[in-house]
Amino acid sequence: MMKAVIQNGVLFGGMAVGAVVTSVLTPGLETPTGEIGASVLHAESIVRAVVAMAGATLVAAAVGVAVGKVCNTAVGLFAAGGAWFGLAWRAGTIESHLFDGVPLLFAVETLGLGVVVGVVAWLVFRLAGPLTDVGTDDEGRTADPYRSVAAGKMIAAGILVLPVVWLFAQSTLKGQTLGAVFCGSMVAGLVGRLVAPNTQPIVLFAAPMLFLAIAQAVAGIAMGGPLSEVFVTGSVPAFLRVMPVDAAVGALTGVGVGLGWARSFLHEDEASPAAALAGGRHDDA
Repeated sequence: MMKAVIQNGVLFGGMAVGAVVTSVLTPGLETPTGEIGASVLHAESIVRAVVAMAGATLVAAAVGVAVGKVCNTAVGLFAAGGAWFGLAWRAGTIESHLFDGVPLLFAVETLGLGVVVGVVAWLVFRLAGPLTDVGTDDEGRTADPYRSVAAGKMIAAGILVLPVVWLFAQSTLKGQTLGAVFCGSMVAGLVGRLVAPNTQPIVLFAAPMLFLAIAQAVAGIAMGGPLSEVFVTGSVPAFLRVMPVDAAVGALTGVGVGLGWARSFLHEDEASPAAALAGGRHDDA
């Protein structure tokens, strides 16, 4: 009972403090028109925007490690997304960039933040420890989390974010875009864990952002006019309604919940003495 109270206190306390701190950094995304934007590459001062995003990243990573040590790494990364939420919620939407927005730059930024999310995931797994319920083969080995078929399957599962975002991101409202990425990433996290239960799901947290960046690039190329024009006609592509920082928050929180959901479907045997002695050795299978 006391352990659960402590874990919940650290989880919600960490997210609350992190969200408050990151929200303070939002003015770094100010646009040339003076309003708070939603993109580093479209900010009035890219340097100041990079500093704000870097600060939010450090805060999110610190919250992720702290919560991960007390709870587990998946919960820690969910908390990291919750901490980043403060900046995302106060940041603008695509409407902040109707006259200066370049769709391909949004795609580049989403991809860049995907790399950042991957680094945060690696750091939290490194410092908070691996998930203890990852299965092993008969020789007590786990698949390499970066260079294996299992890792490839997890990355491929990230594509499942696209139909969910396409279906649910029907407006530029912040809650709707964040919710769409969260739900899509949750599905990706669930499926990725089920199809590759014998490897640490480190790459899975960045996978949805990879496919979102590709979809944003394709949507931008296919778009029939400038953002201001397609916005007036109500034809802004769903993928371009999702801002890069929204994608980062949704990916971290959604995949974290998806991993927790997957545990109810997986019934791994207790690790054998051989697996324990192997110390979680990696195999490229």
